[in-house]
Amino acid sequence: MSNDVSDNRSTLLAIGMFAAVMVLIGWDLYKDYGEGAGTAHVAVEFAVLVVALAGMLVMWRQLDRARSELSDARVEAAQWQ
Repeated sequence: MSNDVSDNRSTLLAIGMFAAVMVLIGWDLYKDYGEGAGTAHVAVEFAVLVVALAGMLVMWRQLDRARSELSDARVEAAQWQ
């Protein structure tokens, strides 16, 4: 297996993990808010949710960039053949 494919799989895994964290935090926020949790607690959890979203977006952009670079390299390789 090439490093490109392995890197893409690990990036997809990281995206999935960030998404799972976001879902779990979102559910916890919903439950905490319904139970009357303090503002500071909800604010901290919301900040963690935002960080998870940012991490997921960064990984998504990295995967998109890697796919684009791989596509460009394939076109260049075909031209040299």
